[in-house]
Amino acid sequence: MTPFDASPRRSRQVGWSEFVSASMRRICHCVLVAQFLSGGLSLVAGAQTHFRRGVNIHHALNWAALVGSPDQRYVFPPFADRSHDLAVADLRAIRSAGFDFVRMTVDPGPFLQFQGAQRDSAEGILLNRVQIVLDVGLAVIVDIHPNNQTAEYKAAALADGVDGKRFSAYVSMLARIAARLRPLDRSRVALEIMNEPPVRGGSEADAAWERMLIRAYAAIRQRAPNLTLIVSGAQAGSAAGLMGLNPRPFVADPAVLFTFHYYEPYTFTHQSTDQVDAFRWLRNVPYPASERSIHGAMTALAASASASPVPIARRDEILTQSRAMLNQYAKSNFNHRTIEAAFDSLTAWAARYRLAPSRVLLGEFGVMRTYGHYQGAENADRVRWLSDVRIAAESHRIPWAVWVYKGYGGMAIVTADDSSEIDPLTARALGLNAPTRPN
Repeated sequence: MTPFDASPRRSRQVGWSEFVSASMRRICHCVLVAQFLSGGLSLVAGAQTHFRRGVNIHHALNWAALVGSPDQRYVFPPFADRSHDLAVADLRAIRSAGFDFVRMTVDPGPFLQFQGAQRDSAEGILLNRVQIVLDVGLAVIVDIHPNNQTAEYKAAALADGVDGKRFSAYVSMLARIAARLRPLDRSRVALEIMNEPPVRGGSEADAAWERMLIRAYAAIRQRAPNLTLIVSGAQAGSAAGLMGLNPRPFVADPAVLFTFHYYEPYTFTHQSTDQVDAFRWLRNVPYPASERSIHGAMTALAASASASPVPIARRDEILTQSRAMLNQYAKSNFNHRTIEAAFDSLTAWAARYRLAPSRVLLGEFGVMRTYGHYQGAENADRVRWLSDVRIAAESHRIPWAVWVYKGYGGMAIVTADDSSEIDPLTARALGLNAPTRPN
């Protein structure tokens, strides 16, 4: 899934396996893709036309304020402070740039903790924000997006099994929200069941998540038979997780989309993030891997480590990990062909189940930037990676949503954390219109 979940208070964790397929499997996939492109396969297409190019909005309905320890109670009403404002001017700038939808992340905690009139009020706030987006002319994905702010409402706690107490409460919440969304324009509103499901561990884990997904789907369909729904596989919403999902329970429903996130290779996209020790001192990592010698990144790594207050023993351990990652990346020859091969695999997976590629959604992709106090990828490298991923998605007819419009963490596409103007280089890489300042 998302590489990390940045907020002014905390960020979420990383960590899942790469998914590039073995050579023989890739050959088989290419055959399926060729059949699809030549018209040899009839695919089940969805009715969605408003989800093509999107951007994630993570600041408006996530990281709800807490009263504090030890009760971990949410402030009521939630999302009412200035940091959670959803400005119409921002949404107009997003639409003007050429985006047609937003994927709005929603912290489920308040909707699970509040009861009665307070819960009704919180759901009303959510509906109000959705309507604001629609009124500007954008479509919207309501992405139920747990964070790690509290132990009780983080994703790992909520996905406690098909009959788990917390998952049962989560399913009830989904059904209520779906019923609230039902009267809205179903061609422009979608509900994502869970961002980056935390279930991991091979076929048994995939099957466990599928059982949870089927239960949630059935409960939602009882309350909202035609609402567009978005499902993902296990393994934190990765492409590998999606390709491990058996989509047959959902294929015949044209109002179901299938999503995945793409941040490969993390050595490049997550350089300098402090959410994983092995990435924190990475700088000047090239893209493609062969763009320049890895020597510059090794030098920058050593300099960053020497300036760190981390104890020497731990510093040496992190340096060893980081150097190994850089050497492995340098040998990988990761480039646009690697990205294309990953999307070939996804398209082949869809073709195998007779799914139109437009029903597969790239829900997140992004790179750590160098701006303000952030020291991420070099601009030229970042632009190349964003462009290559975007082109790969579009050439495979897969809609996409970039991470993230604004907020803390280092992947915002605006010029600065306190800005609403889209970075011109990012806009160019995404094939968007020249940015304009919000009114």
